[in-house]
Amino acid sequence: MLIVEDLSVSIGGKLILDSISLEGRLQEITALLGPSGSGKSTFLRSFFPKAYPEMRIKGSINWDGSLPPGYVGQDPFTSFSPYHNLERTLEEPQLLRNEERINFIKKRDSLLDRFSLNKSLIKKYPKECSGGELQRIAILRAVLFGSPWILMDEPFTALDRKIQYEIVLEIQRLIKEEQVGIFLISHDLELIHVLSNKIYNMEKGKITNESIRKK
Repeated sequence: MLIVEDLSVSIGGKLILDSISLEGRLQEITALLGPSGSGKSTFLRSFFPKAYPEMRIKGSINWDGSLPPGYVGQDPFTSFSPYHNLERTLEEPQLLRNEERINFIKKRDSLLDRFSLNKSLIKKYPKECSGGELQRIAILRAVLFGSPWILMDEPFTALDRKIQYEIVLEIQRLIKEEQVGIFLISHDLELIHVLSNKIYNMEKGKITNESIRKK
């Protein structure tokens, strides 16, 4: 499980998150729904306090496993270095985990097949790819890092509706086959209800209510 207890976050003396408590389970998608400025992105950033030293954090965040969660942002075109091809980018998890290359390549190629991506794609640079291809690669990279948890920050915003639903289907397969849990934040009510097992509503830095959807 992933459990957040009494989480409060301040930036520059301003309270952004106020006593947030919620939980998620592996092989499920837990969603945080709310309008822009409600504190959703700050919630995800609180998982990486060293990257955001300006945040003052109180409360606790605990999850299964020793590795930090994977992360998928909202704009796939800014998620990758323009100076490296995708093959080089996908090597980051292998280097971080010091994984044997033969095992890593086997896993990588299996995921490429699962996401319906041709292996020749990873020889390309980000500017040579579509938004849908890059967002699939971003999700694939998050899986390769090996954490049982993936955080997704508005991952469908830059994609058209057809591509959105293709990736939704892939994510639904992913959580079962890879036994991962996903925390998804969005303001898209329709997609949230299609994807999520549990939904938390956030307004002005507070959880206002939660609902559970059986699947």
